Amino acid sequence: MFHLLSLPFLPDFITANSFQKAAIFNSESFLIMATLLLVSSYIYRNNLPKFMGRKFLFLSAMILLILTVFLALYSPDSFPVLHQDHGFPTALLFRILLTTLLIMFSIYRYARLIQENGEKHLEFLIYGFIFMISSDLVYYNHELPGHLLELGAFLCIHMALYNLL
Repeated sequence: MFHLLSLPFLPDFITANSFQKAAIFNSESFLIMATLLLVSSYIYRNNLPKFMGRKFLFLSAMILLILTVFLALYSPDSFPVLHQDHGFPTALLFRILLTTLLIMFSIYRYARLIQENGEKHLEFLIYGFIFMISSDLVYYNHELPGHLLELGAFLCIHMALYNLL
């Protein structure tokens, strides 16, 4: 949501909007999402019930929200500037590689869970992860196809979560 609110053609979101600020929020969201997807492959059903409580999840979400907003709004110089002429900055390529590796390891973990538990609806989660990796790799060169792949990823994840077969 912060990514969308930071686009330059919208009213300012706390600080002045720019494509740079929107890219920071997009990059942060993918890294946080990849990390949480990997964590979700370890916290499954009843194996760690203390991490599934509302208080813990709410507190974790608030800490992530505050960190995300603070870092993106008040330290925009920590993110490399995107220039169409100069290619991708090394820090952005490293973040994309790290996110891709985290999601690929999550795919591996969920594939093992499918084999162990036989829950076939989790295959849609894997499809969603693959769409997510693709959207992250495509987004900075082709924004619309990147968003469409992300939409497909969220649809597949929704189907897995609600067991819609």
